[in-house]
Amino acid sequence: MLTASALNFHLTLPGLAVRQATEADQEFLLALYAATRQDLQQLQLPPAQAEHLITMQYQAQYSGYRQQYPKACSLIIEYANCGIGRILLDTANTNIRLIDIALLPDHRRQGYARACIRALQDFAVQRNKPVQLSVYQDNIAAHTLYLELGFSPIQSSPPFLSLCWLPTATGGL
Repeated sequence: MLTASALNFHLTLPGLAVRQATEADQEFLLALYAATRQDLQQLQLPPAQAEHLITMQYQAQYSGYRQQYPKACSLIIEYANCGIGRILLDTANTNIRLIDIALLPDHRRQGYARACIRALQDFAVQRNKPVQLSVYQDNIAAHTLYLELGFSPIQSSPPFLSLCWLPTATGGL
């Protein structure tokens, strides 16, 4: 099982840390989810109705992830002791599954996700496990980041693209 301290050891950006998510983080995780769902916000619903829809979608995603990945580890990404994102990982199988990584909009494109994924790659090298993930094909920024970090496409099942990163004898990085 992955621990937050295993990833913290390899985080290269000062002020960046990860910690285990707790029940007290549910409000933050809902706000983070809402920030990633511009599609739902563009529906121009009355605020109470939009909030209800986003809450329902978040609960459905949370429940679906728990059902599909019962041993998943949820980590809160912090910068300067403030929550800025989350990583959801499953390390229970022969590979490490990066289920989800999300950052609040103001913290994107600043190297935080890259640092977290590199730390995950270091973790994978130590265990000689590949890292797999799926990304929306139209999420060009994420797709580009994963390719820059050495991930290779392994399957296309629209709207998703599955990618894999393999540890190598030289550490993979």
